[in-house]
Amino acid sequence: LFSSGLVTQNTPEGDDLAGFSVEDVKKEINRGRKLHCFRCKKSGATVGCEVKKCKRSYHFLCALNDNAEKEEDVDRGLFR
Repeated sequence: LFSSGLVTQNTPEGDDLAGFSVEDVKKEINRGRKLHCFRCKKSGATVGCEVKKCKRSYHFLCALNDNAEKEEDVDRGLFR
């Protein structure tokens, strides 16, 4: 699950989605409905740029196709 608005948490087994709380995933889906992808212009683009002045949001695959940099650190629960 790639989204700039999610952080993994330690929750009881069965109460999460791969380390993300169900409630946080629902909130992120709702947030994503308002965001449009810089590349394809469709809604649901939850991967945002880390540069404060940059307002670009992407779908994960669109970001890869647009040669955007990605950062993954499973140990820290960081996916951006």
